[in-house]
Amino acid sequence: MSNNLSHLKLFKWFLKEEWRLFTSLFGEKRFISFPIVIFVLSLILGAAAPILNAGIESISIVYFSMIVLFGLQTGSIGFDARDSIKNLLGDTSRILFASKTLPIKKRTLISLFLLKDALFYAFIFLAPITIGAIVGLFVSPIESGTLVNSVSLSMIPILYISSIISFIFGVSIGFSITTIRLERISGIIIFASILSSIIVMNSYNLLSLDALASISLLKWLIGMSIATISFIGIGLIQFGNSDNISKKSRFNNHYNKMSKLINPKNNYTTIVLKNLIDIQRSAGGFLKVIFSTGVIVFTSFILIYFMSTFFGLSPKT
Repeated sequence: MSNNLSHLKLFKWFLKEEWRLFTSLFGEKRFISFPIVIFVLSLILGAAAPILNAGIESISIVYFSMIVLFGLQTGSIGFDARDSIKNLLGDTSRILFASKTLPIKKRTLISLFLLKDALFYAFIFLAPITIGAIVGLFVSPIESGTLVNSVSLSMIPILYISSIISFIFGVSIGFSITTIRLERISGIIIFASILSSIIVMNSYNLLSLDALASISLLKWLIGMSIATISFIGIGLIQFGNSDNISKKSRFNNHYNKMSKLINPKNNYTTIVLKNLIDIQRSAGGFLKVIFSTGVIVFTSFILIYFMSTFFGLSPKT
């Protein structure tokens, strides 16, 4: 790290870059109004929660599960960061590419990048969700003494901090998964260890809904914090070792192979083939598409499962 560039200054640059990225995509006014829209939707959901006639434990499990899954989707930055450092994405993340031209370690950059994501999403997304959900319960016209009496406005800071920790926990899982390199023995060992841990925990019913409902909030936060540190550590180790993997110096002409399968009759088809090749040669390849789509499908499955388990509904899948 250069002596003339502090971590704090680099962190501020990351925040500015994130802001410019979103405002350039959606426009400054529309992006500023986005947290307001989230707050209104959360307010409506909070006000409608008593209809479900569920206990605070059930509502909490559903809420924190969605936050973790949101973090898991955001955690795909393991793919994006490797692409950015290679400058594959163009101008979207110029600061991450700085490790190639400036005396800045990649692990320092990605650590600050993760911290930036946690702070940015905590204010833009998690704050309006938390405040809107709690306030919605109090302004709800639906009578539900059990649910309303179990929460109070003083719980907003506790719920907010818990939401941030849950979000970072999800990000750490996604980051760990998307940085594992199965080309290395260490990557295979880490992947097998994570998979074995999940199987063992599931065999002892540690992941069951009853087990989750019996965990106190303090134990839940401590457990997630320890797991988060572990997953981020695994991700940083894998991310730092990525340069040691032998890279091919020559590649087959994939465009010609694809052209034989799909005859590019116009420029649009040619652009599609070019984009497919870009995805294939990027970090993770088509696995990043499977990962992103898989998280969405898994989230839908969890929602349907929760609706039938907690709320006595039978949604048609």
